[in-house]
Amino acid sequence: MRGLKLPPSPFDFFEEANDLDCLAAAADDETRAAILLGGDAGFRSDEIRALHWNDVDLDLGRVTVRWSEYRGKIDSPKGGRARTIPMAARLATALRGIRHLRGALVFANLDGGL
Repeated sequence: MRGLKLPPSPFDFFEEANDLDCLAAAADDETRAAILLGGDAGFRSDEIRALHWNDVDLDLGRVTVRWSEYRGKIDSPKGGRARTIPMAARLATALRGIRHLRGALVFANLDGGL
């Protein structure tokens, strides 16, 4: 039996330049950092969840994507290779604001894990 063909679903993009700013401003500190990783640096959600502090260089203003998280496992990112991205100043500020010692992951839970 053949599956039904469905039209592609429409994508919602930010309409105005300040939509991302408004979203980030309304979020708590940790959520703001995650939003800016996606909006300013182009991280995928699985890459945000797997980001390690040793891949964040606040002094040089760059962040490296080396890992992604899928179903609780951390593995290589979608393209299979690492990529380094310059950080916007507001992203660096947001990441500085959530610096913690819970574990290696930037967005670690209280016990340091995913």
